[in-house]
Amino acid sequence: MGNPVLVVLAITAGVACLSAPYAVAGSLLTELFPPQLRYSGVSIAFNLGGVVSGFVPFAATAVLAASGQRSWSVALLLVGLAVLTALGGAIGERLRIEDEVSTA
Repeated sequence: MGNPVLVVLAITAGVACLSAPYAVAGSLLTELFPPQLRYSGVSIAFNLGGVVSGFVPFAATAVLAASGQRSWSVALLLVGLAVLTALGGAIGERLRIEDEVSTA
């Protein structure tokens, strides 16, 4: 594209869309663990997710090579990851732990 303003707007929109999951990640992850395990649970879950997702480009390259450079294979990999993410969100909602509030 020859218009730098459109490029900046497109990158801004892309970063905004990618940042949306981080808005809810903190509150969802904290509600998955009881208070005595919350800090460790959230830390391990968040960092383990980062480590595992670091292998996605390698997996995409391997799938692309195995399929004879057909892009549908990588798209199918991303659809599978999206389904797993949606499933995790649905299951996570059901596993929420309510903190007990003591009234004295």
